[in-house]
Amino acid sequence: MYSEILTVALPMDALNGTQKREGLKITAKRVDKKALSKTVQNQIPDGSVLIEITEAGKGQFEKPIEVGIPFAGTYNDETAVTVFLLDSSGEILPVGGIYDSTAKKARFFTTHFSTYFAKESAAEFEDTKDHWAKKEIGILAGKGIIRGKGEGVFEPDSNITRAEFVALMTRTLGYEENHLYPIPFADVTENDWYYSPISIAYKNGLVSGKSAKEFDPNGNITRQEMTKIIANILESKFWPQKNLEDLKKFQDFDEIAPWARESAALCLREKIFAGVREGVFAPQENATRAQAAAVLYRIYSLIF
Repeated sequence: MYSEILTVALPMDALNGTQKREGLKITAKRVDKKALSKTVQNQIPDGSVLIEITEAGKGQFEKPIEVGIPFAGTYNDETAVTVFLLDSSGEILPVGGIYDSTAKKARFFTTHFSTYFAKESAAEFEDTKDHWAKKEIGILAGKGIIRGKGEGVFEPDSNITRAEFVALMTRTLGYEENHLYPIPFADVTENDWYYSPISIAYKNGLVSGKSAKEFDPNGNITRQEMTKIIANILESKFWPQKNLEDLKKFQDFDEIAPWARESAALCLREKIFAGVREGVFAPQENATRAQAAAVLYRIYSLIF
């Protein structure tokens, strides 16, 4: 679907049962921000067009769909342009997205329609000012994909758990954390904050457990486990696997588990992963929050 103020990509597997049976009638219109409260107006800069998108109440999409809205505002860093949702209570929330400077549209993923606008957004943390991943962390935090550990604190060099990484990944893909699908893991219950992202990722074939009944949500995720999840995302978008020759250049190639080697090779080919130092891939080393942010930053534009 294409118009001057809206583009929508609607794959069939994203439609729910009602949408498939009855079809969709999507409407989009510009909203005059002068009709909004001064508090909200002050958060919408010049050049940001407020677009209200509606669909005849047939529920959420089964999977995130890609939407594009106009953006002609100014920015210092194109990668920091982010789409924001204005909900019915007047709250403004970041929903991610990238800027297509050729089409002059901000593109983002969503599972439902609302009112949106785009502007530049990047976060700053006291403990990342001199960090090698400062940009990646700031951009993804500005998009609402990653969060700090407290006011002004990110803890970039702390380890990241399997559940935390899965939650970041599902946010990157545009899922909201309100889906509850059945999963076989005894150590993940519906009362756990991470049940929804794990169930979404498991349903879509993006993650598996440590065993048939154990996910180990609070265990630290290793670098090779992270490559497997990223490769699953890329393969779902039709990226082919690649041979292992480049990966064999690492002196610790034999330490990479056989189940992770093709995934690691794919991530290496797409420049999503690199070694921790010359000739060392460190597959079984625990990943840090900064490494997770860098990896997700690198794949973000690829998945659109």
